[in-house]
Amino acid sequence: PTMYSALNGPYLTRCMDWHKIVPVLFPKHCLNLALLSGIASPLEVNERLQNGKLQLRAETTVMVNAEYIVGEAQVEAAAVQALANRASQKLQGKGPLSSEFLACLHPRHSINEAVSVFGVNKDTKYVLFVVISLVEETLVSLDDLCQLLSAKPEEITSLSTIANKHKVCAAYNVSVAELDAAPDENLGMLQSILTKMSVGMLVR
Repeated sequence: PTMYSALNGPYLTRCMDWHKIVPVLFPKHCLNLALLSGIASPLEVNERLQNGKLQLRAETTVMVNAEYIVGEAQVEAAAVQALANRASQKLQGKGPLSSEFLACLHPRHSINEAVSVFGVNKDTKYVLFVVISLVEETLVSLDDLCQLLSAKPEEITSLSTIANKHKVCAAYNVSVAELDAAPDENLGMLQSILTKMSVGMLVR
């Protein structure tokens, strides 16, 4: 379980760890999420990740622009689909699981489009680290990662407020009518996103 401190000070005074989700369909795997702010150069950090210099495996780790993520269910759905594709040998491309995850996050399941939409850029303010590991794997501690990157951990529950609703709606082609029909805007947006992701898998 994820443990959070009641303190709201800098990361050195906060006891935060990776937010962990064990998918029901893949109980041997674990999704490890960390929402970080204050990374000076996200592109450089991503390059370090790809070059194996970040204490995380590039094959199973993705740095996502959190502006496009409205909730952890969106991430879990993409990860489960990526694991299912790998299990059934129906991958979108020949890349690693991290690329498959990004493709599954995209409504048209295009790896190239997914990288340009969900990948970090020089202006990314909030980065969501997603690590797909085995349950028994031990990851670098979040405190150590934050110190390495001079970053600050944020609550995963902040995703819904950090998300840029206009960008999310544009990326997933969510209409105003769809949002108006839902009793709660965030819930309506999430339901629309999950629907578009599922439809994308059916028509690819």
